[in-house]
Amino acid sequence: MTLTSSSVNNITNMTQPSPSSTMASTTKSTTTATAYFFNGTTDGGAPSITFNKTSNLLPRISKTITVHDFRSLPPTENATLTTMKCELVPYPTTLREANLKTTSRTLKQSTIDAYYAECAALVKSRLPGCARALAFHHRHREQTPPSVGSDTLHDVQSFANKPVATFHVDNDSATAERHLRRKVGDQEAETEWLADGKRWGIVNVWRPVGDIAYRLPLALAVQDESSLSPPQEEEDKEETMVRIKTPQNYKTHFIGVRPLSEAKYKFWYASRMTPDEALVFMDYDSATGEISGVAHGAVEDHDSPLDAPLRRSIEVRVLVLYE
Repeated sequence: MTLTSSSVNNITNMTQPSPSSTMASTTKSTTTATAYFFNGTTDGGAPSITFNKTSNLLPRISKTITVHDFRSLPPTENATLTTMKCELVPYPTTLREANLKTTSRTLKQSTIDAYYAECAALVKSRLPGCARALAFHHRHREQTPPSVGSDTLHDVQSFANKPVATFHVDNDSATAERHLRRKVGDQEAETEWLADGKRWGIVNVWRPVGDIAYRLPLALAVQDESSLSPPQEEEDKEETMVRIKTPQNYKTHFIGVRPLSEAKYKFWYASRMTPDEALVFMDYDSATGEISGVAHGAVEDHDSPLDAPLRRSIEVRVLVLYE
């Protein structure tokens, strides 16, 4: 994306001052945080949640984890989509938070269309070999006081619009293909994306809106490739990844995540992430298995200032087709 000097001057969601003047300006390499994970079901059956708030999920498991800061990586070891399936990118936006809340459907749609174009351009610029990038879905999330520490997985309406503080993966091969067909149609999907030898996927673009994300920052669980062989990796996924049915949602299910071993996974986040930065991470990759996205969730950062603003964010999913 190319921003002119005038468009940069018009960006309205620039970083706000720190809510606490005592907040350290230096970057720590790690922080500790409370993370939440899937804990099974009350009846031993397939997990499911619906819009009327019925659920057979057991209360989630909490776990204190060490979270590594992307900012602590030396330039020669920066995380990228190819090396770690995720990266932190400085990427100013012209997105206005007020336009996401407007009652004008025309203004809201034009805002979303423009931001989709930004996200597609960002992904294409960061993903080697990407021939096409098509943004197709977004969530604008706003933390409210009742959601602080609440179990949003038991309420589809909450986890659609508030930070999801339980680790999950958005898509597997089945839901990813349904998104693809819905976006481009069956004919194009089958001839250009799903044909033999084609590689495609979904990338998530996440950023705060309005304020720095002190509270409930997004954390990513990146597998340590040296800890598992390919067969062990698939076995680990079978043990830790669980499909949760979501009737009445825009997709049939997503993937809940059981507690992850820090001997096999390293947790990452971006401290004091601003609205002019984006976390970009793999959501699905047709070349690397049924469940190939990065597990993620909002975490309760133990260093978060008590007077920090409630977290607001937007995430956009982008279909990608490789050359």
